[in-house]
Amino acid sequence: MEQNTSYIDSSTLRKMMEGKELSPAVECILISQSTCRSLDDKIKAIRERLDAHSDKELAAGEYEWHNKDFRKRAEQYLLYLTIALNCLKVAHDGTVFVIENENSPYDGAIFDNWDDAFKIARSTAEPDEYYRISERVRNSLRCLNRYNINPQDEIYGIDVYNMQHEEELHHAFAEIPHNYKIGDIISYGNKYAVITELTTYKNKARTKPLDDSDMSFYAMQFGSLDFHSCGGAFGHIQVPILKAEMADLSDYPGCPKPLRMLSNVLTGKMSIPDFIELYSNKVDINEKWL
Repeated sequence: MEQNTSYIDSSTLRKMMEGKELSPAVECILISQSTCRSLDDKIKAIRERLDAHSDKELAAGEYEWHNKDFRKRAEQYLLYLTIALNCLKVAHDGTVFVIENENSPYDGAIFDNWDDAFKIARSTAEPDEYYRISERVRNSLRCLNRYNINPQDEIYGIDVYNMQHEEELHHAFAEIPHNYKIGDIISYGNKYAVITELTTYKNKARTKPLDDSDMSFYAMQFGSLDFHSCGGAFGHIQVPILKAEMADLSDYPGCPKPLRMLSNVLTGKMSIPDFIELYSNKVDINEKWL
């Protein structure tokens, strides 16, 4: 059975999780949320875990899904995905395929078959770009299945039309073991943020059932604004743990100085009064604070 870490998108998190044991259900959830592996690989990996573990073992672990019978719901989820994949191989007069990529000149273009839609979508996508192709009813364009495609041009996920959001395994919540700390500077895409709060499954506020949106860091980002008296403003943001990377701090030009200052405050390397003075006066950070 292939290691679960090979399905983790974040290289930082993959290293943190090496050698750590996860419950089978948590493994299945993390595999379902991967965008770096094909859906065929993911279905196979989840199936292997369902076959290898008992119902009692599948019930263990720190996760939350709307249905208590993990095996039954996961089996149904895999069935729907398999049917949706097989639909691509069969011609349907009543459906069309629509490219969904706002960066493509063919965004919204309609095709009679999957092969033509995929060929155009792939040829017009940027090298590192994710995009989608939706299957729609021909006359009304009502969306049926939405196929999510990664930069390797692999289908990594499907939003199935006859499954509710909370029924889909990739929207379940799972506790992720990691070594991040408050004050760490993280990157996501080409942006940076500072972790300001860490919560766990046991102490999360429950105003609603937990889902994949709760698998995030609470962080602060900084946006430069020329007209702002301090040169810019901080703002709250949630960064998905599975997408976050520990920032390469040698890349100082890419990370805003106020974020590095905030990180130093949260880790005890800078006092709050020093931070307020430097930030409010737009003073460059002295090298000793970095």
